[in-house]
Amino acid sequence: MSRLWFRVLCGLCGLALAISLLWVFSGNSGKAAPPPAYTLRDEGGRVAVYAGTQAAPSAPLQICDIYTRLLPENDLLHLQEGIPVYSDAQLEALLEDLGL
Repeated sequence: MSRLWFRVLCGLCGLALAISLLWVFSGNSGKAAPPPAYTLRDEGGRVAVYAGTQAAPSAPLQICDIYTRLLPENDLLHLQEGIPVYSDAQLEALLEDLGL
C-alpha cells in the first residue's frame, strides 16, 4: 500500500514540475515591452527627466534639485545610462527614492 502512495506522490510531483516549467517558458516571449514614458538621466550633475526614450535627448522636461554627486555610485551609473520610467507613479517613486 505504501508503495502505491509513493508512486502517486512521485507522479503528482512530476506533473507539478512539468506544469511549472511550461508556465515559466511560455511567458511574454512574443510581446514587446511598451516604450517608457520618461527617462531619468544625469544632466550637469543633477537628475533630469526626459520624455520617452531618446538616444541623444534634446531638452529635459524637468531638472530636479537632486545632485548626482551625492548619490550612491550604483544610482549614478544607472542615471548615466538612463533609467526608463513607464508611468507617472513610477516617476514619482524614483524621484522620491533618489532624494526629492
